[in-house]
Amino acid sequence: MIDFQEKRRILISAPRYIAPITVEETEKLGYEVRVEKDNALSIRGNLADAMKLNLWLRTAHKVQFHLFEGRAKNIDEFYTVINEFAWEDLIPEVEDAYVSIQSATHNDTIRDTRLPNLKAKDAIVDRLTEKYGFRPDSGSETDKTVLFIYWNRDRVSVFLDTSGTPLNRRGYRHQPHKAPLQESLAAALILKSGWDPNSHFVNPMCGSGTLAIEAFLIATRTAPGLLRENYGFMHIKGYDSTIWENLKEEAKQQQLPISEGMIVATDRDPEAIEAAKGNAERANASAHILFRISDFRETFIPVGKGTIIMNPEYGERLGSEKDLQKIYTAVGSYFKRRAQDYGCFVVSTHEWLRFIKLEPRNRYKFYNANIDVEFVEYQIYPSKKSMAETSGDQKPKRVMRSRKNKDE
Repeated sequence: MIDFQEKRRILISAPRYIAPITVEETEKLGYEVRVEKDNALSIRGNLADAMKLNLWLRTAHKVQFHLFEGRAKNIDEFYTVINEFAWEDLIPEVEDAYVSIQSATHNDTIRDTRLPNLKAKDAIVDRLTEKYGFRPDSGSETDKTVLFIYWNRDRVSVFLDTSGTPLNRRGYRHQPHKAPLQESLAAALILKSGWDPNSHFVNPMCGSGTLAIEAFLIATRTAPGLLRENYGFMHIKGYDSTIWENLKEEAKQQQLPISEGMIVATDRDPEAIEAAKGNAERANASAHILFRISDFRETFIPVGKGTIIMNPEYGERLGSEKDLQKIYTAVGSYFKRRAQDYGCFVVSTHEWLRFIKLEPRNRYKFYNANIDVEFVEYQIYPSKKSMAETSGDQKPKRVMRSRKNKDE
């Protein structure tokens, strides 16, 4: 039998530019992290630790629990390695038993990377057919038992994918509207911005509301995994639902009431606002986010300090290049005119960010839907009028508001 109390290697995957943020999240949960590569990290832990990571990580995509290692030089040896494992100790003996297999292969004998998936499926199902007397189903669905196999040269490493469906799919976004940000990317952008949840958060061009909803989850310390009802670890022998229920109860006790900072989300498209409201309701956030139908130029900005994050169109869907130039130039004007006390951020491609015509303070690289994008924080200088009001008859000087001042 598999001892799920035993500490094993747990592999956590995240997109390349997000992984450093995932490291910080994991360490804050009390784990010692080893960075594997630019999109993966690992810890030592048992199945309960894997459950906890699934519950709390905002920026990760997968949490994989190590099962066993083997050696295989070719596909026949690979079949044997997989077939010899006691799958009857892991996959339940039920009529609707189902297993999904994913893999990453780097072996000179393999030309078609789909072959290891098929061979692993045969190896597992053949063994279970012999043990159970019926043939379990298998396929690409990730709502039951999910396995991930790494075959690098002659080394085979097999993991239980405890997440099943990727963690960026929180479960609240039934109405995605147009090309929305992934939930994990939205959370990463907010965490990278350094937003203080005691200050305001403003999201013009909000689309389906993902940024605003993730801001609410962060502000209230809501574990994102509370929004989902199904995980891969729930479909194995040895799953203890009591552990999961206790972890959820502990997470609920750590939730915070909404702070004094407002969360504002606007979009000029009424359908976008309708979708965002529906998504926020499923995330239990609708009562705490101010949604308005508004062009970004007229977006309400609460008095005080805060953070603005904008995710404008990148060009494929909006229209002509001239239209986009006008939009991005107007974004820069909006920041200068309305956002003197705010940290101002835009995520887009370099091709269009150059039209904002403001001095960047920081630039960060990310991926959005396989597109290289930049997440840029802009310097917003006080206007000459506001400086003259504060300095009397003295000639105003350009003063750069530092991050330290912003946080005070």
